[in-house]
Amino acid sequence: MSNYTLIQIVNYIAYAVWILILMRSLFSFMPSGGNNPVANIVFRLTEPILAPIRRLMPRTGMFDFSPIIAILLIMLIQALLTAVLRG
Repeated sequence: MSNYTLIQIVNYIAYAVWILILMRSLFSFMPSGGNNPVANIVFRLTEPILAPIRRLMPRTGMFDFSPIIAILLIMLIQALLTAVLRG
């Protein structure tokens, strides 16, 4: 497998996780998010990423900044992996 293919795979995975986190943030504004099966799947897929970040962050009242931190970390990891794979 070439480095270009690996870079594409890293980019697709990062983009998919980014979309899932964005979807979760949007579902949090919907009143019946808990009854939606798609929202439940998105919650289960993103909670392992967001929960550790939430534990490390100080309480900020009703605002949850963990999705923003997670997306920034994903972008950083994506950039680092791409730089390493490019050589």
